Amino acid sequence: MDPFYRKHIILEPQKLEWLLNKLEGGIDVELTKEKHALLSATLVAWDTLPMDLQTAVWEYDVENRGYKEIAQKEGVAISTIWKRRQRAIKKMRNYLMKNHKELIDACIR
Repeated sequence: MDPFYRKHIILEPQKLEWLLNKLEGGIDVELTKEKHALLSATLVAWDTLPMDLQTAVWEYDVENRGYKEIAQKEGVAISTIWKRRQRAIKKMRNYLMKNHKELIDACIR
């Protein structure tokens, strides 16, 4: 196995609506072509995140675990998990705004 390979959490497009809502406040479901393109761009943005940031977002937002529970599992302070989650959302938002602003504009209500 490649020593530089790192396993990413695989996100299916159906599970990304929560993330898009956090990034930009909602999507018009009628724009299916633009929505699909934005979901694909979000997957690329997700894949650019380090695993520790992915884990913080996934555990809190998808698995509905509390900061304390995640912190205990990861062996770090609660504030570390909060900061990781905030950094992940900010990095993804910045990536999408820099590379896919036209898609965001097309999908925002």
